[in-house]
Amino acid sequence: NLGGQLQVIFTYKRKLKLFALVQIESQSYRDISEAPANRLRTGPEYRAGVGAHYILSPSMRLSAGVTMIRKLAVGDFNDYTGALVFVEHLWALGGGSFLLSRAAWEFDQYDEPDTFISNRTRRDHIFRLGTTYGIPIQTLLKGVEVPNFIYDTTITVAGEFYRSSSNITNYTYTNWRFVLGVTKRFDF
Repeated sequence: NLGGQLQVIFTYKRKLKLFALVQIESQSYRDISEAPANRLRTGPEYRAGVGAHYILSPSMRLSAGVTMIRKLAVGDFNDYTGALVFVEHLWALGGGSFLLSRAAWEFDQYDEPDTFISNRTRRDHIFRLGTTYGIPIQTLLKGVEVPNFIYDTTITVAGEFYRSSSNITNYTYTNWRFVLGVTKRFDF
């Protein structure tokens, strides 16, 4: 995928920031043996949204927003219009460590039925609940001499619950995801 996002943030009051965003992504799919018509999902996805960040305390921020989604694909039955609503809590725990928690609900209404699967037009409800904990290595190894190249390296641990409910059984499923990541920042 190749895309871009433009986000404008307006400070309304010291503790309240409003934002608007526009995102465009060119999505490219290839056929595989498990999905021989996967290429029919290829096409652009457009998103536009608004929301707010509210500073609860010097170490906590609460965010909420809504985003409209439009997906266009080679196969018309993969075109959909959707809406996404989210709430997010960011907690700076000190020493560069943080805890990010997020809940999101998305509704997607497809334009046409995929008659190979069903004569019904697909409607999906997607619920995500996740959390990410991050800690810089220098905070984790406090008191231990670490080489300079280790600085600005963060270890993250994340977990997500994903539930897709659809009026077509083939698209109803639950997924759990766990991620261990290492991020290094470079300044030029």
